[in-house]
Amino acid sequence: MQHTITNSAWTQISTPGQNVTVWFDEQSDGAKKLADVRVIASLTTPVLADITRAKRIYRPSSNNDTLALSPSPSALSFWARCANVGDEAILQVETSGYGINQTIDTHVQDQHTQQVNIYFNKELSNFVLSGIQIVGTYILNVVAGHSAVSGNYVCIQQKDEVNNVSRIFQSRIISVGATTFEVSRPIDFAFDPTKVLCSKITRTNMAGEVGTILAPVKYKIKPLSGKFHLYQIHFVMFSPSGTFDDGTFGPIAKLAHGLTFVRVNGQVFDLINVRSNGEILGYGEGGNGYSLKPPSGTGSGFTQTISFINGNGSVPEIDANNGGSIEIWIPDSLAAWPVGGELEVKIEGHEVKE
Repeated sequence: MQHTITNSAWTQISTPGQNVTVWFDEQSDGAKKLADVRVIASLTTPVLADITRAKRIYRPSSNNDTLALSPSPSALSFWARCANVGDEAILQVETSGYGINQTIDTHVQDQHTQQVNIYFNKELSNFVLSGIQIVGTYILNVVAGHSAVSGNYVCIQQKDEVNNVSRIFQSRIISVGATTFEVSRPIDFAFDPTKVLCSKITRTNMAGEVGTILAPVKYKIKPLSGKFHLYQIHFVMFSPSGTFDDGTFGPIAKLAHGLTFVRVNGQVFDLINVRSNGEILGYGEGGNGYSLKPPSGTGSGFTQTISFINGNGSVPEIDANNGGSIEIWIPDSLAAWPVGGELEVKIEGHEVKE
């Protein structure tokens, strides 16, 4: 059944207890497809403020445009509303069965698949391993002539041919020697310089970056083998001075264009865009919010998690076979971020075993 959804009022799209599958009507015009539509379960007509905790349907071009929901408790029905004044969308709604009284989140793989848990990073330079690395140690052996400094990150990728999985090692460099890096985490694979797909020096801290609309700074995660499904983003911000609130981005003024998360798989798809802490919180699923830096009480921090699965109903996929990556584009200046501050973003997911 089709429903026309606007910002003026909540529209009931199911009767109590029914499961629903909701998506944008493919016959609606392009303008309507860009609407920000939210869906929520409620016993009675929701109030406007409920829109902040309702689930979002993304535009079809993002491949995240379908929600499948079950009411909990079963006496609830589903309602839809556009988040922005002037928006209008045509939704297609299929209802089914009664009696399921909770939403079930499903993952395409079980917990035994290879995990992805790495920071977005910007490549600075290459380095060369000087031999097969020793698992369980904190020293990488490298060829002299590198340009690494303490505080950089290393990123090494190699295909584990025995277990048929991709191995990605990312770690902060604690100290640098002519032919060694001391890293912050133990080496977890016997990386072989004759088999590695890449070994790079990278930066993960976006604080202080300066981008423009003609040349945005780009931080990315780009697997060189395998296919990955990604389901959570973690923001971690810190500043030794200044204050954080909903109207700022970290401790600096709200950004004009913001950070845009982009999925690249032969084509470019925008996932989310955030210009302020408040917008990050709007997408968020959990975090510590704002906090003073203990024990001195000077400086501030901010953490937040955004879940693709809980928020959108599906997950982004990046596939090394077609050069896939997930990227953060920064067309604004972050130069005002106080020296010594941090802005890092980590992503979690898993490798797909086909």
